Amino acid sequence: MKCSFKAQVERLLSAGYSSALIYAVAEKLLKQIKYQGGRSQPQSASVPMKYIAVPYLHNVSHRLKKICKRAGVTVIFSTPEKLTKLCKLVNNPAAIKGRCTVKHRTRFVPCVIGVVYLIPLSCGMVYIGQTGRCLNDRLREHNNNVHNVVQGHLGIDCRDCGCVPVFERCEVLSKHNSQATREIIEAYQINKFDGKCVSCPSVVLLQKEIAYFDLF
Repeated sequence: MKCSFKAQVERLLSAGYSSALIYAVAEKLLKQIKYQGGRSQPQSASVPMKYIAVPYLHNVSHRLKKICKRAGVTVIFSTPEKLTKLCKLVNNPAAIKGRCTVKHRTRFVPCVIGVVYLIPLSCGMVYIGQTGRCLNDRLREHNNNVHNVVQGHLGIDCRDCGCVPVFERCEVLSKHNSQATREIIEAYQINKFDGKCVSCPSVVLLQKEIAYFDLF
């Protein structure tokens, strides 16, 4: 066997294989032969290692890790404080979804994004709308439509009626990230204020759909 192994090594060297590669393969073969003949291979070679993640608790997590190690399970610790919470300078807070980062010149109400809103008018009527942006951005546009360039349902109604919108008393009727959902809620709320709302819905609801929403 020794002569055969030596002859095989010389044949591989003459074929252009490096001695380092031959030694590495020979070492691997030697380990396989070592664990043959009734011996079981080590657990790391036959059974894949299992991993679990648990919250880190002082004086508890390390004891749990030792117990799990006996069963062939590796425990990894997790922490509730993520880098996104700790490193505000590294992780730009402007990228956090659902948070307004605009410094408004005029702030009518607290900033909120993705809402269905109601604006009361001095005549007793209301305006209901929806926006996926910050509510203050939409109120600023309404304010411009009323006082500068008269356009839109709110601006035209205030011009014809002589009333004024009270933006500081604007109410949030509902919040949702989906535009389609906001438009449905907007249409339902406009129907509830039948005769007292100056805005038009973005979508039209059937009476069966309105009756269904009345159940909730």
